[in-house]
Amino acid sequence: MHYSKIEQRIEGFERLLTFIVSSVQAERNFHKKYYEEFAKECGNEIPEGADNIEDDKYQSNYLTEEVFVKTLLNSYVVTLHSFVEAELTAICDFFSKNYSTECASFAKPQNGGVLDRAKEYLAKEVKLDTNKLFGQFEWCEIRKFSGIRNCIVHNEGYIPKVGYEKLCDYVQRSKHLCVSEQRQIILKDVYCTFITKQVLAFFKKNADAQKKVIASKRP
Repeated sequence: MHYSKIEQRIEGFERLLTFIVSSVQAERNFHKKYYEEFAKECGNEIPEGADNIEDDKYQSNYLTEEVFVKTLLNSYVVTLHSFVEAELTAICDFFSKNYSTECASFAKPQNGGVLDRAKEYLAKEVKLDTNKLFGQFEWCEIRKFSGIRNCIVHNEGYIPKVGYEKLCDYVQRSKHLCVSEQRQIILKDVYCTFITKQVLAFFKKNADAQKKVIASKRP
């Protein structure tokens, strides 16, 4: 597997993220400027016939944060997670096809669980140094990232009350995330930047581990 190709695809994600963050900031700035100018024009007094301006401002802010921003950030997380699953599957398939005498075929799970299945395959069949790869900070963050993605996709961002105590605690303590009183995960712009860097770092270490394994298999 060529890490340079993965790196190029990650760079594509980083460009997409830059666009998303700039779009989010532009939308917030427009919302803020619009109502600041409105207040200035009417001398901070509600003009006749505009007694619902606060409701309008609330609704506009709601559409900005709860619809526009949330949709962009959630979509990015879901897409990045699909990338991680696809790349891990491709790596396992590479060893399965090119070293079939030493590695069993890789059976991709039909209903999720790609991360766990790939980890098991790379450890048992490929003999990657799992302590240096899956025991590191980046993989731990990717596993939590996967849990966040699952909540977004399957539960509208809400953390289930049973069996997700560790994830809820992680989100509450994270400086990149927030959680509402109803246990709904609220992504911050910086989380997308943070997790993209962890994904890139993980695949860089993965590529280094692969090179050692491939070198050891050469006659």
